[in-house]
Amino acid sequence: MVIEMIKAIGELFDVSYGQKGLDSIDDLQQGKTILISSSGEDNGCIGFINAVPYFTKPFITIPRTGSVCEAFVQLHKCCVNSNVLVLIPKEELNIETLYEVAYQIRLNKWRYTFYGRTVTPEKIKKQKIRVENIPTDYKRLVSSLTPKEQAKKPLEKRKMKLVNITELCTIERKNGTPQGEIISEGNTPYVSASAKNNGVVMFIGEEPNAEAKTLTVAKDITRDGYSFYHAYPYLTSIHNFVLKPKNGFPTYLLFYVGAVVYIRAYCYNHSYPLSKKHLERIEIPMPVNQKGEYDFAYIKDMIDTAYGAEKIKKYL
Repeated sequence: MVIEMIKAIGELFDVSYGQKGLDSIDDLQQGKTILISSSGEDNGCIGFINAVPYFTKPFITIPRTGSVCEAFVQLHKCCVNSNVLVLIPKEELNIETLYEVAYQIRLNKWRYTFYGRTVTPEKIKKQKIRVENIPTDYKRLVSSLTPKEQAKKPLEKRKMKLVNITELCTIERKNGTPQGEIISEGNTPYVSASAKNNGVVMFIGEEPNAEAKTLTVAKDITRDGYSFYHAYPYLTSIHNFVLKPKNGFPTYLLFYVGAVVYIRAYCYNHSYPLSKKHLERIEIPMPVNQKGEYDFAYIKDMIDTAYGAEKIKKYL
């Protein structure tokens, strides 16, 4: 039996702003505590800081800047900065209800897309939502959707050698048609600095300017260092660097290089954006064998033990 109720969010939740002093992650010491901000990606997580988690029970976050009203359910202990509204249940609610409420908040985000219509605790408290007692087993649903993978053998330790990225890959910047000037539709992927869909934002009727089996590294302030492998020819613009293995090095090297670049790119931001010179100075820790040669077989084993490895093998 489904029981339906219409209630104001304020009847079910205490609504407040997030914590002060956490708005600039560049000024915070890195650590292991999740920091939630107004990002519409990665469940709102923008990094990890050295702080004691302030929120410890499941709750909802609502960005009031950036990705306005892209509500997320937070299930892990974390800190939340003041760019976000925090909804704490007044009484214990199950996980299914939290997701239902977050979804309905997202449906109403159009109310705050106009200039001057900012998101505040008072406005959110007054929003009416429909709460249904639906018999859904969240844990069982998660279990059914989580891919089952075979156990992986742990890798043995290898000696590492820091190698400049330019010794492994060529680095280019392409001069493609800006996204705003493209009007034709077609089959060529257009790769921008987006953090979603492998960087592909549309399909166009232009000729590719980058070949298949290459890596893009985004140069876009907020997404500096986002790296994606492309198994197909594509067109990109000056918002990406394009990397290709040198000296006949194997294609799967790009997955490893891309992961390292993404990790190292945390230090680039609005005040210190990623440039080609910065990218060319990045050093990649390369495994070497007893002869001092690059151990590409070890890198392949690393990729083969990664999540989703079976799906990408056909694209190498």
